[in-house]
Amino acid sequence: MPVLFEHIFSFFSSQKDDQSSLVRVLELALDRYSLGKVFFDAQGRLIYANRKAYEFIPILKDEKRGGKAFRLPLFIDYLYDHAVECDESLKNALGQASGDDAIINFREVIALEGGALCLVEAKKLDDQHTLFVLTDISREKEREDSLIFLNKNNLRLQKAMQYTNNGILVSDPKVAGNPFIFVNSALCEFFDLNSEDVLGRSWDILPAILKNEKISTTLIQAVVLAKESEMELSVKKNDQVRWFDLKMSTVKDSQGRYDLQVGVFTETTLLKLREAEAYQAQKLEALGKLAGGVAHDFNNVLSIIDGFSIMAAKSMAPETPAYQYLQKIQSAAKRGATLTNKMLTFSRHKVVSRNVIDLSALIEDQKVLLDPLVTASINFSVRAGERDLRVSGSTDSIAQILMNLVINARDAMPNGGTLSVGLQSSGRSELPEKLRDRLPDKRFACLSVSDTGLGMDQKTIEKIFDPFFTTKPQGKGTGLGLSIVYGLVQEMGGGVHVDSCRGEGTTFHVYLPLSEAPVSKALSRHDGDPSSIKLKGYTILVAEDEPDLLQIVCEMLEQMEATVIPASNGNDALVRQDEYEGDIDILLTDVVMPELNGVKLASLLTSLRPSTKVVFMSGYPGRGDMAPIEVPENVIFIPKPIDYAVLASTLHDLLQGEKPDMLSGSPEQVPSYWVSHSGKIH
Repeated sequence: MPVLFEHIFSFFSSQKDDQSSLVRVLELALDRYSLGKVFFDAQGRLIYANRKAYEFIPILKDEKRGGKAFRLPLFIDYLYDHAVECDESLKNALGQASGDDAIINFREVIALEGGALCLVEAKKLDDQHTLFVLTDISREKEREDSLIFLNKNNLRLQKAMQYTNNGILVSDPKVAGNPFIFVNSALCEFFDLNSEDVLGRSWDILPAILKNEKISTTLIQAVVLAKESEMELSVKKNDQVRWFDLKMSTVKDSQGRYDLQVGVFTETTLLKLREAEAYQAQKLEALGKLAGGVAHDFNNVLSIIDGFSIMAAKSMAPETPAYQYLQKIQSAAKRGATLTNKMLTFSRHKVVSRNVIDLSALIEDQKVLLDPLVTASINFSVRAGERDLRVSGSTDSIAQILMNLVINARDAMPNGGTLSVGLQSSGRSELPEKLRDRLPDKRFACLSVSDTGLGMDQKTIEKIFDPFFTTKPQGKGTGLGLSIVYGLVQEMGGGVHVDSCRGEGTTFHVYLPLSEAPVSKALSRHDGDPSSIKLKGYTILVAEDEPDLLQIVCEMLEQMEATVIPASNGNDALVRQDEYEGDIDILLTDVVMPELNGVKLASLLTSLRPSTKVVFMSGYPGRGDMAPIEVPENVIFIPKPIDYAVLASTLHDLLQGEKPDMLSGSPEQVPSYWVSHSGKIH
């Protein structure tokens, strides 16, 4: 309270004559105050309260209107009841009564009607009078709450910025040198930094930290000109390149002055990998279409060359040089047909059948076929770590995948080493990142082929699936092996991932979706009884020019629950196999047929379908003077008339991977041209 009013109050208190006009002046002056004023005398009686005091504490006016003398204890109780976070100390400070010994010296906040806050301060003017000053502090409280709110939320915002996935750098351009005042943990993790390495430094250290001087010019322009900018940068970490997008922004204050500069780092490595994967897929798709078109046209040319050479050879004696030349032309045409067949496989013009295969059993069976491909200096092993891993695909396709990968691994170890084939199940979370989003299935069979050979750098890995790309010397490879692998795996809904490092070997991981369906092919035989043999799911192509015999053999095979493709001769068999999209497990062919005999048919068909097994049947001897056509050695041969038990047992044993028991009958019952255990015709 101003000293002037204290003097005025003292003055009016000491005057006994006409004071009404002067009192009125004082009241008017006090009513103009924005502060509430309440006076009590030594007996605790209310002497005076100004207009603002009545507004703050309506009970003063209510008591006045009621004609009661408002006393200090009632006022104290009111303050006590409305105190904010009040305790007994308020009453103690104000005094329980209006006694002369009460010492009043306090500051307290009370809550007014409507939620406003008022600061109440008490002061003894003299021994006779006590003054209470009431100040509205609602605005100050709002400001304080606002500051508390801002500080609290600033802390929350800083915490959020610390734990965001993006790296954040903030500098203060108002300070000399534009130093960094904030760096979050994500940025430190990105670049293996501590916050102490960055705070207080400036933007000019960034190229050195990132080991990327290419961004210097763009970064300096963005900082000096204080403009929005975006740049791409790469950082090499642990022999891997990581990509980031840096976006620079400038924050202005309410006066339009530059207040902060903010840099936000977003890692785009995964996006880059996905873009590269998409580009690779598009490139291979385009190359596949080109390869498919070339292969179809080239096949037509080869067919003409092969056809006319065969026709020309018919009019020549086998001992003439021209006949030998035509044979070489036919051989070259067959090699060309094999190459175009690989191109068609890569381009996926050849549809892969969807049989359900027990992959673990198939991989183990393939070891017998793969062993001869591997040199003695290589330690070769095949381990199917888990059983009953079923996939939907083609036996022939998986055999091609495995053979190409094993041959590549062998060629990568000219001085020997270790080559291992493994198989295990894999969850979707275990897939490489670039395959995870593209493959929707949840469970996979992971077929891996590992070697300890030369290895590859990243540039080579990016090209290995391109058709005709090869690192082998001229004449040592066509460059189609891995292209075929890629095409076949894609066709089966899987993916391929390569782990390799120069000088440290290579591992190919082939991921194929697991199938819940039962295995499509199943061999069964009860108690050694040939009549109980079933060849469920296996496909047999039968070539026989005698219609009645063709019908009989096909009915026998259908009783065994095999899928049968009948062909009336060798040429018809070639047409039927081309039309058939699935695997052909066995070619059962007559030896002597018009136009294209069984031996040539077998040669042509196995060049097109290497996994197809061949069984010859004939009423003539297989070899010797009486044989119209000599069959090669080491073949399986069934005599006519066809016996059901012999046919069933032979096919069952052959499909099971065993040598057929060809000598089950007594010697006098076995024709002289039968095949022995060694596979040679007697």
